[in-house]
Amino acid sequence: MVTKGQVNAKQLDDLKQWISAQSFVQLSESGDFMLQLTGDKNGTNMELVESGDALRWNTNVAANALLSDGDKKQLQAQLQAGARSKLLRNMPDGGPLSDKVRIDLEYQGVVTKATEETKLPRGAYYKLTIYNNSTEVLYYNLINILSTNETSVLLPAPGTQAQDFSIRPGLSVPIDSIQVDLDAKPGKEFMRVVLSPRVIDLRPVFEPPAPGDKKRGGTGPFEQWLGSVLDSNGKKPTTRSLGSDEVTVASNSFLVIAKE
Repeated sequence: MVTKGQVNAKQLDDLKQWISAQSFVQLSESGDFMLQLTGDKNGTNMELVESGDALRWNTNVAANALLSDGDKKQLQAQLQAGARSKLLRNMPDGGPLSDKVRIDLEYQGVVTKATEETKLPRGAYYKLTIYNNSTEVLYYNLINILSTNETSVLLPAPGTQAQDFSIRPGLSVPIDSIQVDLDAKPGKEFMRVVLSPRVIDLRPVFEPPAPGDKKRGGTGPFEQWLGSVLDSNGKKPTTRSLGSDEVTVASNSFLVIAKE
């Protein structure tokens, strides 16, 4: 936490007490987030900045007020989303079918496997191919993890049914014309496939709820595990715990660079 200017002491104490009550948050000089408070006679501007200078949350609190419950919930949601993204980014490939599945990346006619790496300029189009060399029908989700640690589920796409995203034994699924964001930050970007013999849908884990709605929870064990990525003691569960043994994770990655 960094303070600038004259930060209201009551606001600062209230925020520190709230942070100390969050079991999944640990204060550190080299943490993944920085909470910056800039105060003056009119109040305090609060900003949550993730490593890489990505602004995740900000609000202004009047001089005679404390951070509202609504703002605290938004701040909590951003911290939890960052924890999930970091865990998924660092999750090693593996699972019961790890030797039977793979994801290849093709750019300008050159195919790279997961053990290789290529450089893609901003705005470039590329192709992914997911291979299922197992004897089972596998359902899959495709997750994009940006260099800024933001995470989104690309497939199943919005408005589609999770059960429609499957690969039959011995077949592959090509995914054409994926574009690197035009404003993508330079750095390593992951394309991670989560596969399971049952229908899997990670969208509820990452999508914010509509105003007035409760956040939808995933129904399967892996979705539940990922959605509650930190237990009540604030400790990270092991990768293959809480029902995730049935899931196989396969990845490919590339380095985002400025246009050539």
